[in-house]
Amino acid sequence: MACGGGDDSTPVNDTAVAVVAPPDSMPVTPAPISTWESDLGEALVIAGAAPDEAVIVLPDTIGLRANAGAPVLDALSGRELVLYSRGRRIGAARVGAVAGAAEVGASCVQWPTTRLSLDAAAGSAPGWTIALDASRASLLPADSLEAFSAADSSRLTAEIARIASALPGDVDPDFRGLPFVVRTIHRIELPSGSRALVAEVVRQVNQEANPKREQLLLIAEGDSTRRSALDAAAWWHRTSGMEEALETLSFVAAISIGSSHTPAIVLARESSRGTAFTLLERTGVRQWSERWTSAIGGC
Repeated sequence: MACGGGDDSTPVNDTAVAVVAPPDSMPVTPAPISTWESDLGEALVIAGAAPDEAVIVLPDTIGLRANAGAPVLDALSGRELVLYSRGRRIGAARVGAVAGAAEVGASCVQWPTTRLSLDAAAGSAPGWTIALDASRASLLPADSLEAFSAADSSRLTAEIARIASALPGDVDPDFRGLPFVVRTIHRIELPSGSRALVAEVVRQVNQEANPKREQLLLIAEGDSTRRSALDAAAWWHRTSGMEEALETLSFVAAISIGSSHTPAIVLARESSRGTAFTLLERTGVRQWSERWTSAIGGC
């Protein structure tokens, strides 16, 4: 039954339209895997501006805007820590209340701080650099260039300069032919009985209009039973550029972590933006790898 006639009716598309059922659940992006060494504890505790002040460098900044770091800070409150300065024990302290949560900016973090209740030894001793939970980590024996004998100082300085000159990546022509100056050496006793040297080596272009600088931080290992066994660097990091903008690495502490007594080195990475911290772990003979690096603190 039709109203009207002719062939002017609209053609009908009789092709079935496929209906896609919605997925049972939306795909979930997995959270980034943390590289923090959990055997070291909840956080890295570093000396603050005053002897009784500690800076708490949290392992991760993910979700800190939602105060995700609060459980870590709560766990540290009241904890007893051992204070160390480079190669020696300074004393003990108890963690007090933590001043606020971490403040996260676009490219850096303002870490929370806490006041410490120092014992008599820590209160009368020179400043400390790192605090550790004695049940989780301890300091590895270490000494610095100033404590070496004159013979050891001359020999090790020459060996470190030789190793630095043989490293690959020397591509900046401004530093070609300039001497390598060894600024610091820290000698670490490893649990295996061998030794590791952490050295800072620099070259400088002394031009008033173009004061460029190159820094090498390197780790070399040697057998403590032989006078000279530093054949090559086990790990190194090279930076170069204008002095005021150069990122530099410096030695903070050498530690032994967990029941496995894994050797590790804590480094400070300082730049015009602030300070970050890096944890290097020894994975084998003359083998070190970067395990974790914090966000930059200091906005």
